[in-house]
Amino acid sequence: MGFAARRQQMIMITLYIGAAMCPSGPGHAATTKSPSPKQQQRPAAPAEANRPAPRPKPTDETAPPTATSPSAGAKKLAPEPPIDTSKPPPLLPRASREQMRACAEEWDALKRKTKTGLPMWRDFATECLTR
Repeated sequence: MGFAARRQQMIMITLYIGAAMCPSGPGHAATTKSPSPKQQQRPAAPAEANRPAPRPKPTDETAPPTATSPSAGAKKLAPEPPIDTSKPPPLLPRASREQMRACAEEWDALKRKTKTGLPMWRDFATECLTR
């Protein structure tokens, strides 16, 4: 059975289950209630009557300083230089899967043992894979 046939079959099953779960027919019509006379006579309230009044916008004099405002002491950072894509990043030495796994386990044990002073992974892996 191909993908299209399976997809069509799944759609048909979904539609069948959905139709089976929907109440229909003369037996189910009696279970729906019509609104009572009091509910029918009640006028609809305007939607704006339930809304709270809008808050006044604070002026510059009353507004608390935010992290982006100059009064909060935030410094403007210089834009970062563009990324140099002229040469590819350095590659790790060629190694077998077993060597890579052994170095990864050694790196994991080193991370668990020491929290500070760890070398970068690339430096560690280069040294480990050349052994």
